[in-house]
Amino acid sequence: MVELEKFHPDQYIEAIQAAEDEGHDIVIIDSLTHAWSGEGGLLEVHADIVRRNLVKNDFSAWDEVTPMHRRLIEAMVRSSLHVVATMRSKTEYAMEVDERGKTVIRKVGLGARPT
Repeated sequence: MVELEKFHPDQYIEAIQAAEDEGHDIVIIDSLTHAWSGEGGLLEVHADIVRRNLVKNDFSAWDEVTPMHRRLIEAMVRSSLHVVATMRSKTEYAMEVDERGKTVIRKVGLGARPT
């Protein structure tokens, strides 16, 4: 078992490779959400790029972050192991006014994870 202290995608990739090298048949990632929003995850990488003014604007910082995310997905998909990953989701709600003029809360599906 490997417990990551920081959640940069490269650490996930290294752990998958180590499991392959050790001859395991399966790797379980609990939770892949941390690669996105955990300490050292992609949202922190993005914020660091923006904070250090390495790009023109917030949006262009994704040009550096997206390839990191793609490498992680590729490592899982191309692995010789069975890869099982858990993720968290956030349910999105909307406040609406019904036909009687009362405010009601309606579930509208999955939303973006908070930063």
